[in-house]
Amino acid sequence: MANSAEPSSSISFTSTSNTSNGGSIDIGQNTCACGGTETGSSYEIISLSKLSNNLEQLLLDSSTDFSDAEIVVEGVSVGVHRCILAGRSNFFRDLFRKEKGNCGKDGKPSYSMIDILPYGKVGYEAFRTFLSYLYSGKLKQFPPEASTCVDPLCAHDSCSPAINFHVELMYASYVFQVPELGSLFLRRLINFVGKALVEDVIPILGVAFHCQLDELLTHCVDRVARSDLESTCIEKEVPFKVAESIKCLRLKCQGDESKVLPMDPLHEKRKNRIYRALDSDDVELVKLLLNESDISLDEAYALHYAVAYCDPKVVTEVLGLGVANVNLRNTRGYTVLHIAAMRKEPSIIVSLLTKGAHASEITLDGQSAVNICRRLTRPKEYHAKTEQGQEANKDRVCIDVLEREIRRNPMAGDALLSCPMLADDLPMKLLYLENRVAFARLLFPLEAKLAMQIANAQTTAEFADHLTSKGSSGNLREVDLNETPLMQKERLSKTVELGRRYFPHCSQVLDKFMEDDLPDLFFLEKGTPEEQKIKRRRFKELKDDVQRAFNKDKAGLHCSGLSSSSSSTSFKDGTSIKVRKL
Repeated sequence: MANSAEPSSSISFTSTSNTSNGGSIDIGQNTCACGGTETGSSYEIISLSKLSNNLEQLLLDSSTDFSDAEIVVEGVSVGVHRCILAGRSNFFRDLFRKEKGNCGKDGKPSYSMIDILPYGKVGYEAFRTFLSYLYSGKLKQFPPEASTCVDPLCAHDSCSPAINFHVELMYASYVFQVPELGSLFLRRLINFVGKALVEDVIPILGVAFHCQLDELLTHCVDRVARSDLESTCIEKEVPFKVAESIKCLRLKCQGDESKVLPMDPLHEKRKNRIYRALDSDDVELVKLLLNESDISLDEAYALHYAVAYCDPKVVTEVLGLGVANVNLRNTRGYTVLHIAAMRKEPSIIVSLLTKGAHASEITLDGQSAVNICRRLTRPKEYHAKTEQGQEANKDRVCIDVLEREIRRNPMAGDALLSCPMLADDLPMKLLYLENRVAFARLLFPLEAKLAMQIANAQTTAEFADHLTSKGSSGNLREVDLNETPLMQKERLSKTVELGRRYFPHCSQVLDKFMEDDLPDLFFLEKGTPEEQKIKRRRFKELKDDVQRAFNKDKAGLHCSGLSSSSSSTSFKDGTSIKVRKL
């Protein structure tokens, strides 16, 4: 191959499947072969194919590691061969020449993706896909766990995960200087702009701006300018220079001003003041502005703004004012819960549902809050296994909470009130509630945290003290000495009630543990040797009952089409109980 000094100069791309989701792209050699004969051309194609496969095997074969450097992406070390990367990319050639890297595993130079990438993001799966192309010259099918969503009705041709995966590969192609790959993704991103939701055009606009892709940027600016995306969103999420271009283009597109509804400058000024107060986490100032100006929270769409951009605590305080309509639709037809689903923050979603937000409300294009969540969530996060002591994935929790709210059938009665022993005994009720909440924190940390946040509950039990002395993780809040037992009961009861409503399977597991003498079971080391022996035997019997309940619950979940991740919680006597994260 005398005429192929540059490796990429003889590559042509031919897509063999859906171009929007990483269809396989093969190397095609120029028709001009060295000998000019058909036999010589075929031999050369076979040789190139073998070379491509052999080089790719260096990347895929985990049994033998011949890598001489590593690049850490999202906390995962990826072994690379500097000679191959330097030969395929001027960026890596300069990097390896100038930077020696940190000392990584086995003394190899180590580079962090965060450090070498000046802007944007390249995730682990996107980087592996990019590396596969550098090694083999072929762009393979994208991994579905990172490039699709969990909505079973989605074609994955313009959903958020598909777009974000292409955006990451565009960043990699541009920054790491592989122009032929950049040209391919440029065409795909331009295709996305015309059919994606305008919210999903924002990441494309970002990569176009940072990578100086003028053609793509023009398409994005035109799409956003002609959409109904709020000016507040544009100012928050788009670079200032681009936001000004969109603003100017919108003014030009308006044409006949008689057809445009006049904008009240005083109303806009009052609304922006409320937004600035929310940005400062100053809800007291918001109350003052509402009292002094002729504008309401609903007229300013302040709750929509808070849910989209403010801390969850601020959202809770705004809801606490009691003057906002939680089912109000903004100018684009989105309810507050739809905005919360886009943000995927479980504490905000639960807060809104608790205040009466309707999970079944749909957008103008027929999407419910759970549909929105599903189209924003990748299978990688949704099906992620939760290790012992780790919180459940927030994306999964958001979807589960919304699904359960839609099909919710309140559980009959309250197990606490049905217990004769506790009917008129306030101290025993408190002990029951405190132990139940603290135990929930052990088994279901994220779910318990959400319920406690919404109910504003505090852990004050002797069991909580016991957990602290045993080194339990998590910061237990201090006891409020001004709080009466009745107030404690009310808040802890609210926590249990929220748990039953949004996490019914977790609550059923807790019910099993609370049916028997729970305090004695946890203080297994107390009492005489004979008493301890009896407690341990009873504990194991209870554990067997709970395991049977788990198996029964798991079968029910399987029938309903829901999968579950698991974690284990170990107790002092060495037994381990498997519990499900829902």
